[in-house]
Amino acid sequence: MNEKYLKLLLLLSEQQEWRVSKELSQLLGFSQRTIKNYIQQINEELPEAILSSKKGYKLNALKRADIFAYFRIDTNNKLETIEHRRKYLLLDLLKANEPLNIFDLSEALFASVTTLKNDVQQLNNDMKEYEIKIVFSGDYLEVIGEEAGQRRAFIDQVYEDTDLTLLTVEMIQQLFPELPVLVIKEMISDLLAKQQLFVDDYVLTSILLHIVLFIEQAKEGTKTIPSKQIEILDQDLYELSKQLMAQLQAELQIQFEANKIYEIYLLFLAKTASFAYKKVTRENIQSFVSKETFDIVESIIEFLNHFYVVDLNDDSFYIPFILHTNSLIIRARAGHLLKNPLLASVKDGHPFIYELAVSVTNIISEQIDCRISADEIGYVALHLGGAFSKENQKYHKLVCALLVPDVRSLAHNLKKKIETQFSDNIFIESVYATHSDAKELANFDLVISTIPLLAVDSSLPVVQISPFFSIEDQKKIYFSIDDIKLRKTYAAFKENLSIVTDEKYFMRNTVLKNRDEVIEVVADILENEGIVEKDFKGNMIAREEMSSTAFHNCAIPHTFKMTALKSKLYMIISEKPIQWGKNHGVNFVFLFAINEKDKQLFYNIFEILSLIFSDKNHVLQAIKLKKFDDFIAFLLSQEHNIME
Repeated sequence: MNEKYLKLLLLLSEQQEWRVSKELSQLLGFSQRTIKNYIQQINEELPEAILSSKKGYKLNALKRADIFAYFRIDTNNKLETIEHRRKYLLLDLLKANEPLNIFDLSEALFASVTTLKNDVQQLNNDMKEYEIKIVFSGDYLEVIGEEAGQRRAFIDQVYEDTDLTLLTVEMIQQLFPELPVLVIKEMISDLLAKQQLFVDDYVLTSILLHIVLFIEQAKEGTKTIPSKQIEILDQDLYELSKQLMAQLQAELQIQFEANKIYEIYLLFLAKTASFAYKKVTRENIQSFVSKETFDIVESIIEFLNHFYVVDLNDDSFYIPFILHTNSLIIRARAGHLLKNPLLASVKDGHPFIYELAVSVTNIISEQIDCRISADEIGYVALHLGGAFSKENQKYHKLVCALLVPDVRSLAHNLKKKIETQFSDNIFIESVYATHSDAKELANFDLVISTIPLLAVDSSLPVVQISPFFSIEDQKKIYFSIDDIKLRKTYAAFKENLSIVTDEKYFMRNTVLKNRDEVIEVVADILENEGIVEKDFKGNMIAREEMSSTAFHNCAIPHTFKMTALKSKLYMIISEKPIQWGKNHGVNFVFLFAINEKDKQLFYNIFEILSLIFSDKNHVLQAIKLKKFDDFIAFLLSQEHNIME
């Protein structure tokens, strides 16, 4: 069936709510006219399949079974979309022991030979980063390229499937039905336990997938380029690797190449840790990590202090982070980068922290001259998130007043409790026994009171608590602090936005189709305006190749280094999504050219934009706007929405 019909029907089947054509257009990437044409054509084939009203469109729930039967839609069939078909074609080729016949593949994947040839062309474009290629030999297809690249491509394809985000042993068994996957898992688990290397199920399953791929290559007799002689950093892990290889050869009656021991050893080295954090201190840290790691982390700490004005030298952050960085460097050089099931939630839920992690990871990548994946950036973000938030609070403390009757040192005790609980967030400058001067209170960011305040300015943030400082009181103060800080951040956003925006740097897009076209056109405009230098375009692409700046329906492209001659923000609205990377479409682009003196301005605008455009309703409102002034007015009127 027409795949575009399929996408529309599946989207409408997800929920029984009315959806307007504009929303469907945004979600599917088709024009509104196309959406309406598809609906008309579907209803011509099967009357009243899609209902319409002033509220929009929705699937006829009473005819759902008939609709799915008529259009032969199997919601469990993973080959119904182009993306799934290409994924399964690639997986089949990567798993194959020999070249596969294109006519057999055509039948198995329910696609014409011509379609599969087009798929191969697109897959070859996508696979360039792995340095592998699908080639034709008559009517047969096979993948050529180094084994490591093929293995990395296979693993990435498995994990990228949204249904396989949390890989299980059962899924690996389905991928490799002829192997005793559970037996292999128990072998690995037992050997790790004997060495007192305890890993969670996620890491164990990841190790299992790599080992299964090694076995498949051994069964096929695939010859690989000999591994370079490497330094054995952990003799126990090396012995474990030898034991596992011997057990697998005996159990499965296969023969590994001699050099495979090094790959298995590097796999274990990259994915396990044989020391406890409690044993590591500042004094002995260089016994656990290389001097290279130590120097890299020192440069990261310096970078964070300079650019983000935060000091992350605290041991609670520093020790886990330097150990993680040491392991990351080993993984990157061994080509065994971890997959991160939390990546999407980290990137979409905390885009600013993720952006911070991208900058930090870029320092590591440049120093070791190795590629580091978005998944690994996500792990760095998890390390940075809590520490950065806590440290950042110290530099944005609220100045507070406390109103409490001075009864038997009640004021002193309550002040001490509040400051202990919220030491990183507030500073109680004054304590009042009675409410006598409303004007004086107006100078504080927050007033905490145990007595009702009546004659005060309604705009003054006041939180009334009990003298006993209960859990409920603590919650009240916490939420008040959060609200006040967000209001301050938004007030700064309104001021900063006026500094970097200009009507001539605004576009309502109808012609730019993808990320590279946007960067090409906007970089040229900014260069001609004397805002950036010639290397801006290349630096912008380099940042995108590290990890996409897109999230939700928005992209905020920028360079790693803030070297613009002037700070400006180029804004684009596009009703038809702009392709941003492989599988992401965006309707809004906020392209930054930032001078280093304005770095705090960039962080502030980035944070608020990420909050505004995380809400789908805001996206649908803003996409209707055609004029610069209207769009700016929209951005400046979102305080209430982001506070909800």
